[in-house]
Amino acid sequence: QYGACGGYSDTCDETGTQSRTNQVCSNGAQVDSSESQACSRDTDGTVVSTGQYGACGGYSDTCDETGTQSRTNQVCSNGAQVDSSESQACSRDTDGTVVSIGQYSACGGYSDNCDETGTQSRTNQVCSNGAQVDSNESRACSRDTSNTVVSVQDGSCSGFVDGCDETGSFTRTTTYCDGQQTTSSLPCSRVTQGRRCINIFSQRGFCDNGFCTTNGPTPF
Repeated sequence: QYGACGGYSDTCDETGTQSRTNQVCSNGAQVDSSESQACSRDTDGTVVSTGQYGACGGYSDTCDETGTQSRTNQVCSNGAQVDSSESQACSRDTDGTVVSIGQYSACGGYSDNCDETGTQSRTNQVCSNGAQVDSNESRACSRDTSNTVVSVQDGSCSGFVDGCDETGSFTRTTTYCDGQQTTSSLPCSRVTQGRRCINIFSQRGFCDNGFCTTNGPTPF
């Protein structure tokens, strides 16, 4: 019987030989006689060596979690060793990856005019479940309110030199957030036209343009 086909030069070689030993007569005796013949096999698709998969890639954007990776194997084709590319799906976790950072808004949210501690916020773009979504971020901020006015209180108009004088002054008190107060004197006026009066000569008259005069209507 012929033995198995063998004698291939490499893993992909498809042509070999097989042999058998027959019993024949020689010089009146039975002796061995070896016989060989060509034989073949099909090696197409046989894997000679397997490469290492490359890094996962081919993502559509920053948040995409599904990509591909490939490797090059050595396989047999028509009795020769050739490259054969192989790919497979791969994945990554992008949750929380920051795509873009927004600008902080103005500081606000103060409880009153003197409150110095507020907040400001911004909207960032981050990855969540493979998609780009808004993510709001806030932080504390502050301001200086020491020169901010809390209240302004005006006193009464006074300081007239006599009963006909129309020009006086009043005191304005300004209170600030830090508790400091400032005062200022401001002019004010009144109408005395026609008011009864007594001039410096003890004469009775009427107020006219800020002065006591005996001209005009009959004095009281």
